[in-house]
Amino acid sequence: MQEPVCQDCQQGLCQARGILFAKGFFSLESRNKSYRMKFTLEVGEVEKHRIEFNYNQLAGSLLINVDMQPVCKSVRLLNEPVHEVYRFVVGQMVKTEVRIEKWRKQLFGYRNCVYVDDRLLQVFEGN
Repeated sequence: MQEPVCQDCQQGLCQARGILFAKGFFSLESRNKSYRMKFTLEVGEVEKHRIEFNYNQLAGSLLINVDMQPVCKSVRLLNEPVHEVYRFVVGQMVKTEVRIEKWRKQLFGYRNCVYVDDRLLQVFEGN
């Protein structure tokens, strides 16, 4: 699998933005119909932080960890909204704002857009 590159500088490490561009993994376990989306990203150049996103659409559970510490945890069984936004700041010396937008498709499926300092970093899609 080809590692994604920054659209600005065409490198994995974006010098212009000072972030490590989408170094991580994405898995959608649909072969066993679990409808789970997991991905991990590293952000920051001076201070590196690991962001883990774990969402199970059937169970309605969501967990977002930053450096192994939970930032957002929720369980929603019914009436899932079409669009949800999760915002948090990582870093102590160099503050980096991370925004994850979760878009629900009509029946099953979702699209997650990850923004770092209001710039689109990566889009993860599942069906």
